[in-house]
Amino acid sequence: EAVMWTDWVHAGDLQSMTESQVICIDAAVFGESVAASNVVLHQMLRRYAENFVVTLNTIDFEDLSDLGHQLFNPKDCIEKTDLEMFTQNDNNDSESESRFWQF
Repeated sequence: EAVMWTDWVHAGDLQSMTESQVICIDAAVFGESVAASNVVLHQMLRRYAENFVVTLNTIDFEDLSDLGHQLFNPKDCIEKTDLEMFTQNDNNDSESESRFWQF
């Protein structure tokens, strides 16, 4: 996930022990698409990214891993006020978006 929010160099190879799926997302295209389609979501993701990087920077360099979820819970980077703002957003897609973003 770190590659979505910061410059990141992968730290090695990954081998799955079970059948898995991998997706590839162009971070720049993703950001541009969100910014063009949903201002509230873009603001929320921007703050999430800032919090993610702040949290990432608290980890000792030798402990960094491509598997960031093993180092901290990404949910800790989500601000409750952002969730409330996003789920209360009154637009045509708010009902489906709020279901998607509830944790």
